[in-house]
Amino acid sequence: MEEHRDAILAGGSRFLQVAAKLKAEAKALNVGENNPSELPRLLITRSDLVVAIGLSRIDITLRPAEHVAHSFGAALEYFEATISPVLPDLIGSNWKHLWSGLIAECEFPGPEPMVLGVERAAPVFDTLLKIDRKGRKLSSFEIKFGYESGDFNRNFVIQCYETRQLPPTTFDAKDGVVRIDFENLAITSSGVGIVIDINNKPSKNDHSLQKQFEVLIQEHLDVFEALPAELGIARRNNT
Repeated sequence: MEEHRDAILAGGSRFLQVAAKLKAEAKALNVGENNPSELPRLLITRSDLVVAIGLSRIDITLRPAEHVAHSFGAALEYFEATISPVLPDLIGSNWKHLWSGLIAECEFPGPEPMVLGVERAAPVFDTLLKIDRKGRKLSSFEIKFGYESGDFNRNFVIQCYETRQLPPTTFDAKDGVVRIDFENLAITSSGVGIVIDINNKPSKNDHSLQKQFEVLIQEHLDVFEALPAELGIARRNNT
């Protein structure tokens, strides 16, 4: 959006309505006038949601509810149903909207426990990059790429991930320093993660914000469905 120096003051009542509709709390931040315009001046938060409002940017982060978290389509529907009703109050008539973007973070865990994330990613590495590892074990994995497609910029990050159990007994504080031996912590989940980041070009921004939001949702669904074939990776029945 174009910078609007009085955005928070002018939109105060609307932002409170947004917080009420989302059953969230609104909190103004003490940010100096000389700070970047995109830096948040107001936060609307609840346990699974953060709406960060700056003078030229609004960022919305939503964690899908558990009952939809394992379905990409259902998670996007949940996001749309949560955010779409408050979009008019978020933007109002104070800002000139320039472009929109939507980022989805997906995780594909493996079935076996206690397996390093980079080990799960090795077959993906071999399929995508065609690099002869000569029997060497993979120690890290991350691929970033993007391209233009019609009215959109599509960006992707493919990487390995793992989560580990962190019991309270792990902490060993000496001299005021907490030491954690991550390598000996139990792995609770690991696999391949994919970040899908799609945004429209300002020069192609002819639709209303609501329409762009709907188009971005559909674009994500189409990209997610086509991604395995595009990357040459077979989709398992349970993913």
